[in-house]
Amino acid sequence: MTLRFIRTWLPALIVALGVGLWIAHPTVETAIGSAGIVGAGIGIWMINVLFRIGVQGDLERDDEDAARRFLDEHGHWPDEKPPGGAPPAPSDPPTASARPRTPRRPS
Repeated sequence: MTLRFIRTWLPALIVALGVGLWIAHPTVETAIGSAGIVGAGIGIWMINVLFRIGVQGDLERDDEDAARRFLDEHGHWPDEKPPGGAPPAPSDPPTASARPRTPRRPS
């Protein structure tokens, strides 16, 4: 709940405050101040977007590392059949991509 507020509602409230300030008193000085407030709201939103892109890259890197460990141990990639058509051993650990993830919410 707190993250949703910070990611979505806080920037929206700041932008709405900037627009509301200009609507309440439409002068050049208020427009300059309102533009700064709107810019701050957009900046908060953009920082959140860039952070989420960075975290997504870390998850993909972790999945790749787990797949490479699987390749080193078993001689084939996790999504390929073992060489020779032999069924995989039941003790094969699940890959990192099989772990549950929180679905990515659109911004």
